[in-house]
Amino acid sequence: MAHYGKNAPSDPPTHHTRKVLGYFFKGFGPILLVAAILVFIAWRPLGKPPAPANLALAIVLLAVFFIQAAFNMWQDWSSSRVMASIKTMLPDHCLVTRDGAQLTLLAEEIVPGDILTIKMGNKLPADVRFIGASSDARFDRSILTGESVPLAATVDSTNENYLETRCIGLQGTHCVSGTCIGVVVATGDKTIFGRIAKLTNEPKKGLTTLEREVLHFVLIICAVMLSVIVLVIIIWASWLRRDYPDWINVPNLIISCVSVAVAFIPEGLPVAVTASMTISANMMRKNKILCKSLKTVESLGSVSVICSDKTGTLTQNKMTVIDCALGNERMSVKQAHDALVLNQAQNPSGTHNALDQLRSLAGLCNAAEFDAATRRLPIEQRTIYGDATDQAILRFSEQLGSVAELRRCWQTKYELAFNSKNKYMIRALGLVHPDGKSMSLPSDTAAVFEPADILLTIKG
Repeated sequence: MAHYGKNAPSDPPTHHTRKVLGYFFKGFGPILLVAAILVFIAWRPLGKPPAPANLALAIVLLAVFFIQAAFNMWQDWSSSRVMASIKTMLPDHCLVTRDGAQLTLLAEEIVPGDILTIKMGNKLPADVRFIGASSDARFDRSILTGESVPLAATVDSTNENYLETRCIGLQGTHCVSGTCIGVVVATGDKTIFGRIAKLTNEPKKGLTTLEREVLHFVLIICAVMLSVIVLVIIIWASWLRRDYPDWINVPNLIISCVSVAVAFIPEGLPVAVTASMTISANMMRKNKILCKSLKTVESLGSVSVICSDKTGTLTQNKMTVIDCALGNERMSVKQAHDALVLNQAQNPSGTHNALDQLRSLAGLCNAAEFDAATRRLPIEQRTIYGDATDQAILRFSEQLGSVAELRRCWQTKYELAFNSKNKYMIRALGLVHPDGKSMSLPSDTAAVFEPADILLTIKG
C-alpha cells in the first residue's frame, strides 16, 4: 500500500487561494472593490464633514462585489457535482485472495498482485488479468466504450492491444454473467478508468469562447471608463479647481469619478450571464443532459448538429426508455400503460394486441434481473443486474406490469445470445403448466422487418 498508494482516482490539484481570489476578482470585481475603497476614503478621512451618502454608496458597492463573488462560487460548485460522481462508479468492497486466505477488503486497499474473485453483479475494482473464467463470463464495458453489448472474458490473450484483448478486465466494468478469477495488474491512476478520470479532472487551459467575449467586453468598458475619468480629472485640475475652487473639492471629485465608473460598469452582467446559463442548463437537465460546467452551455448552444451513439456512460451508465412505437403509432411509456389498462378493461377475456406482446417480449426476452433486496423501492431506483440496454427495457416492461408474475408462467427452453453481427437474440420459451411454446426475438428493427410478411399493430 505504501508503494502503490490507494486504489482510487487521485483528486485533481486544487489551488484554493487562486480559486478564492478568482471568485472575487473575475470580470468587474477589481473595479468595484477599488471604487468602494475610494468612496470610503472620500467619506473618511477626506470628508469634512463625513457625508452619510458616501458611506451608503461604499456599502452598496461592497455588497455588489460580494454578491458577484457568491454567484461565481455557486457556479463553480454546481459544475463540480458531476466530477464527484466519478468515484461512485467504483465498488466499495471486493473479494480478495491474499496469502492463501480469502478476505473481503475495501476496494481502495487492494494492490497489484492480489487475486480477485468476480461474480455476476460485481464491478471490477482494478485492472485484472484473468487466470480463470467460466464459459458464460461476460463484462459490460459501456462505462469506457459506450458499447452496451457485453464482451466474453477469456484466459487466453485474443489481441496484443491492452484495450482490446479479452483476457484483461478493466476497472469499473460490470460482470453481467458468469464468474472469473483475476490477478490485479494496475490500480488507481494507472488503470484505464483512472487515466480517463484524471484527464477529465485536469484543469482546462485557455479561455472558452464566452470567457474571451466577456473579457473583451470588460477591457473595452474599462478603457472607455478610464478615458472619461482622466478627462474629468484634467478638466477639474486645469479649469474648475482654478476658476471655482470652492465648487468641487477632492472628496467630491473622488465621488464624481466613482459615479462615472459605476455608471459604466454593468454590475448585473455576471448575475445575468450566470442566470441565463443556469436556465439553459436546467432545460437541458430535463432532457437528461447534465453539463459538467455552465461555461459549456454557451459552447453547446453554438452547435448545429450533434452525432452521438449514446451519452452518460461515464457519469451514469443508465439508459431509459421514454417512448415506444407500434406500427406507425408512437406513444410515451405512460400512454402505453394507459392504453394497456384500457385494453384489459375492454377485453376481460384476455385478447392480446401488439402492446401486450411488446410488454411480454420486453420482460421475457431479457437477460437482466431485478435485485430482490430493492423490490420495495420505486422502479427507477431498483437495482438491476445486466447490461444497460436490458436494464432500460426491463424497467419499461415493469412499468407496464409485473415482470415477476409474467416470468413465473414461462420457462426458457433455448437461448441464442445477442451479437453485433446478427443484431438480435433469440429466446424460446415454454409455458410452465400447459403445453405450448413461444419464441421472443428482440433485435435491430431492420433485421426482423425486412423478411417479415405480417405486422401486428396495437389494433390487431
